Amino acid sequence: TTYQKGEREMIIIVEGMDGTGKTTLIQQLAHHLDVKPKKFVKSSGPYEDFKRTLVASTIPEIIELETASAKGWPIKRLYDRFPLISEAVYGPILRGHNCFGGLYYPLRGRLLALKTVIIYCRPDRGVIHTNVQQTPQMSGVREHFSELLDAYDKLFVELTESPVNSYITLFDYTRDEVRELIYNIRGFYGRGS
Repeated sequence: TTYQKGEREMIIIVEGMDGTGKTTLIQQLAHHLDVKPKKFVKSSGPYEDFKRTLVASTIPEIIELETASAKGWPIKRLYDRFPLISEAVYGPILRGHNCFGGLYYPLRGRLLALKTVIIYCRPDRGVIHTNVQQTPQMSGVREHFSELLDAYDKLFVELTESPVNSYITLFDYTRDEVRELIYNIRGFYGRGS
């Protein structure tokens, strides 16, 4: 990966329900920002070892991001969801609990203390509902569609109202331009177009 001036540290998280345009946006960001996307969880959904796997992969990832940031090492990441955000939505609704338990808020605080871009993909409810109905989904998503979407909306209001070192924004693929989003991301990291 080539790091342009001002892009030594670039941590981008793309969040939202299935059917919100995440995959397409991630592909476009990966191309324009020259970064390979990272996905923690496959779409097939939670298994019995979900907690162990998710927590075990998230903690070292946060430590690596913190270390690189503190030492000024180049780090450029593009995440297709980040467990500390998506698990706060899916866990309680689909499994009855957030698998991070008491680690959730301390770990989330550590993530948000980094200079992070969080993009919440959120077209209109009707668009998402249509998309969710037309594609295969993880068990429980269709049945709990409204609860999941409302929980994501609530979480992102909470995140934007929290004191963070992050740039948090909404992206609606039916209205917004990727070019403008990239400009804003680069501006957040101290470099224009």
